[in-house]
Order: sequence, then C-alpha cells, then structure tokens
Amino acid sequence: MGGSDKKKLIEPKLESLSVSLQCDLLNLSRSTFYYTAKVNNKKHEIQQEIAKVFDKTPIYGAKKVHQQLLENGVKASLNTVATYRKELGLKAILAVKQVITTVANKQHQKYSYKLRGQGKVNSQWQMYCLVHNIEKLRIALH
Repeated sequence: MGGSDKKKLIEPKLESLSVSLQCDLLNLSRSTFYYTAKVNNKKHEIQQEIAKVFDKTPIYGAKKVHQQLLENGVKASLNTVATYRKELGLKAILAVKQVITTVANKQHQKYSYKLRGQGKVNSQWQMYCLVHNIEKLRIALH
C-alpha cells in the first residue's frame, strides 16, 4: 500500500484516535500525511506556450521553439524547452524524405552475423584466435 493510499485512510476529525496515532498504526510519518505537493505554474505556462508554438508550426525543433518563446516574451533556457518538448511528446514533423546512405548491391552475397550471443572478447589472445579462425574460414570457403 502506497503513501497516498495510506493518507486516504487517516481521518483527522476522529476524536478517539489522534492523527499521530493513526499514522503510527499505518506506518506513515506525520510529515507525509501533511505534505502537499507544490504545483509548478511556471512550468505549466511554458509547456502551454511550447504547445501553442508547435500547433502553429510543427516543423520547429527545440532551438527554433526557444527563439520563438523569447520573441513572445517567455524566458526559458534551451535545455528547458528541449526537456519540456520531450515530456509533452512533441517532435518536429519534417516533410523531407530521409536519405538512404547505404544501398545493397544485389550481386553481392549476404552473410549472417555469427557472433550474436557470443561473449565479449576480453583479451588480446582471444582477439587473435577469433581473427585467425575467421581467416581460416575465409580461406576454406574459397
């Protein structure tokens, strides 16, 4: 049972059991019972402004959004803007097709990856043995 669940069980207006005793019975510190989380209004305002800028122009990245916020009179650092954008799940939408830098040659043979699941090479001797075995396989196949 979490702290917030335990807080709901405590009745402060109960005359037969004090709040202190109820907290002790539930294994909850009194400071946890009286604690109320602070709401960061500044953060909420900045996030709303970031959402407005994103709705207006969804192609902007963090730097451009930061510049736009400064122009609108909202002071926030670039790192803060980037963090809040990530929390809101906002990513720049680009209309550019991504460039494929590697194009497979159809004439070349494809080899499967044989080292997957093998342990790491921890010493120079293991590396030598590994390279030597690969060379032997290459020679044997030709």
